[in-house]
Amino acid sequence: MPASARLGVVTVTYNSGKVIEAFMRCVLAQEDAGFELVVIDNASADSTLELLGNYRDKRVVVVRNSSNVGVAAGNNQGIRLALASGCTHLLLINNDVEFDAHLFGSLLAAAGRLDADMLVPKIYYWDHPTKFWYAGGRFCWPRPYPAAHRGCNQTDHGQFDRTERVGYSPTCCMLIKASVFQRIGFMDERYFVYCDDIDFCYRARQASLTLYYEPGITLLHKAGSLTGEEPEFARRFITRNTVYFIRKSYGRPESLARLLFLQAYFLGRLLLRQDGWQEFSKRQRWFRDGFVLPLPRPAVNPAAAQTTD
Repeated sequence: MPASARLGVVTVTYNSGKVIEAFMRCVLAQEDAGFELVVIDNASADSTLELLGNYRDKRVVVVRNSSNVGVAAGNNQGIRLALASGCTHLLLINNDVEFDAHLFGSLLAAAGRLDADMLVPKIYYWDHPTKFWYAGGRFCWPRPYPAAHRGCNQTDHGQFDRTERVGYSPTCCMLIKASVFQRIGFMDERYFVYCDDIDFCYRARQASLTLYYEPGITLLHKAGSLTGEEPEFARRFITRNTVYFIRKSYGRPESLARLLFLQAYFLGRLLLRQDGWQEFSKRQRWFRDGFVLPLPRPAVNPAAAQTTD
């Protein structure tokens, strides 16, 4: 870790008892001890808090929320605590991941070498450690949803082994300079869960901030281990939040085109019998929910952007 860097690691737990011990082993095994871990627990009802109580390391801070405030708000809590303690870099990371003892130091070293505002590693599936979950990402149009992982479900043959700037990454493991939050604000808490990372990366891109993909750094993701592969909960929030993101991010003509394309996608799934009428009706309800979320007021000074910008 560079001498001037101070790393704040933020993770949000919610009924994470199945994965938290493996995650904590990876964190506390880091060869560079110069970090602090902020765990924001969103009112877990399983063994998560009991297991976290077994760790007496001074670098670990656990915040217990009385209700589930969502991933975006939980991340914001952790980010604020880390910034208040003087951290120069924030690492937003899932707790359903495993990684080697060099991860934190390698991320900071690579970010320094590249002068990156944000940096992400190559991510494999935990149960298929040669298959990509994420190997870069981009915003893409036309497609029903606004961003996509590159290489997802492909076997790694070295095809994505170039360090490069990318447009999008999930916050499964994202190193971010503290100055980024001063420039573009925090995570938009209206999303609650899903698409808040898309929104954050989009705002960063609009502000000409750099996001680098570094394939020499890797970790394993237990995708779906806590939520299932694609439960109704996920489909609901992804649909609702995609509509909100489109409304928030694009001008009226482009927003209309994108929303019509999303509706065409839903109709196509119905006509091709990929979805039944009941699922189509649910998607229509979730689509309408995306119009209920109020749009944020434009910031007069981007440097003073608030939490929900």
